[in-house]
Amino acid sequence: MRIIVYIIAIVICIAVGPASALVGPYVADDYTLHLYHLDGSGVDSVTADPIALTFDNGALADEISPFEGYNAVLSTFSSTTSSAMPIAAAAENIAVNRFTGSDGAFTFEAMINLDPSAVVHGNMQIVCGEGDGSADRGWQFRISSANYIEFINIAYGTYSVAIPTSGANAFAPGNWYHIAVTYNGQENTPANLNFYWTLLGANATEANLIGSALMPADTPSGRLVDFSIGNEARDTGGSTENLQGLIDEVRISSIARTPAEMLAIQDTSLPRIVTQPLDILAREDSTASMVLEYSSITEPAVSWYCQSPSGDILLADSAEIQITDSYDSGTELYTSRLGFTMLTTYTEGIYYAVIDNGAIYTVSSRLAEFSLLTVSYHWTFDQTDYIANAYSDIAGDKNAAVIGDASFTQGIDALGNTAAYITDANGSAVAGEIPLISAAGAFTISLWANLADNDMDSAELFISESSSGQSVSSPPAISSDNNWQHLAIVYDNKNVSVYIDAKLSVQGTLNLSDSLSGILSIGADLDGSNAFEGAIDDLQVYNFALSPAEIEHIYNSFNSDILCRFCLADFASFLNSWLDCGLYPTSACQ
Repeated sequence: MRIIVYIIAIVICIAVGPASALVGPYVADDYTLHLYHLDGSGVDSVTADPIALTFDNGALADEISPFEGYNAVLSTFSSTTSSAMPIAAAAENIAVNRFTGSDGAFTFEAMINLDPSAVVHGNMQIVCGEGDGSADRGWQFRISSANYIEFINIAYGTYSVAIPTSGANAFAPGNWYHIAVTYNGQENTPANLNFYWTLLGANATEANLIGSALMPADTPSGRLVDFSIGNEARDTGGSTENLQGLIDEVRISSIARTPAEMLAIQDTSLPRIVTQPLDILAREDSTASMVLEYSSITEPAVSWYCQSPSGDILLADSAEIQITDSYDSGTELYTSRLGFTMLTTYTEGIYYAVIDNGAIYTVSSRLAEFSLLTVSYHWTFDQTDYIANAYSDIAGDKNAAVIGDASFTQGIDALGNTAAYITDANGSAVAGEIPLISAAGAFTISLWANLADNDMDSAELFISESSSGQSVSSPPAISSDNNWQHLAIVYDNKNVSVYIDAKLSVQGTLNLSDSLSGILSIGADLDGSNAFEGAIDDLQVYNFALSPAEIEHIYNSFNSDILCRFCLADFASFLNSWLDCGLYPTSACQ
């Protein structure tokens, strides 16, 4: 028998349009991952981790930009169609995380000019990270055949917004436009994915936001993609989605750029962020800080905000939050610190800072999330927590619907009706879908089990990822001698440890997606089959990896073999001494 935890898981001349007030091409800053000026070659103008491009299939860079300070631009135009259209491509198999920040955030942007006489053949790629197999596909940033800007996160879906057909930024062939998509790295939050489309004319001062979307998860960081500009580099189906026109100044950044940080406007009066605030993962009642470092040529002021559905909240000093600002004359950097004096569920949220130094624009930091390391879900299996045919989740909102009839028995606390008794037909339950792996890349499942004496000597504890068949299982160490045993599974960045009675039973690896969610069933498969026969008590799911000492503490807190015992004679002596003077030991009575 197994106790199973399932995780369901040709070269042409193109009209260039009016020149703009742009000042020079981009200069790489601390957040620039890759920068392609495309001035006759595919050189990556960054010093750290550059990825060079090769022009292929007729891609050329001999058109000259109309903008001041810019040189050649890349043409991926073709007057015919084939399976090998013009492209600027890198070597194959590049990890997706080389195109994002550590939190998954990114900005993909470019300047484009679509040819009026272009052969319309379908979708047109801007920046693409594709692959030949399903496990090697990352993203597509493209213009669709339906005249939409699209970002496709291959693992999670397609997000799109219509290109403007009216107004100051309306599309017209032959004009130059800035196009961008940004993602702030905050999974499954409103408007975390933003689309920009801006006509590059004399009035262009910042990127024009045309739409937003909610993307549930980061791009799949571990995948190895074929990176390209102006087309896709997949062998499957050929390179057939070339941009029909010109492309220039492609920049990939590790943060979600603000509108004022795009269009290559080099405004030195703006504050420049050197260190962005980082996410916080911490225990309740601890202290932590978010730190922002930046430079400014004029005296700045910083405001910190917490995101809220009803409107972002301007923060001020309180019992839980302290804001401090300082200046270092040696480094000529300003520091603003958002300090949490006591982390609680009330301080969980998404925070950011806004710097105002009197320039024409303010500058905002990245969004930083504070999350508690805590018990996410907790089913006690007490009869008093059995409501509406479900085991109540007293920590979250995932009440587990019972299959058949529920029955209760003595629990690990030796009290009656404080554990669920499960049979083939009754007592198992389904709690629904839960996000299993937290921002810490970890989780722990902890429970007590009492295997029924049913002619079975022992059982094993088994964790399996259903889509790939990966699994880790313990030796048959769960006994059927009518004794309670503590079981724990700890997942920590692909490493799995299984504990039985606080002793490490087995270790292994599971390659689970960082955004994994699963349908949690308790005591049996989803349909009630393969039921665990016996009693289950106090099931908890933590959003972090418990340490061996913490697991031992849980075990010891209920293990009757090590509970403190009093000798009655010693206890009587203690009572006599205490009654004499109210103190113990008696020497304190002198």
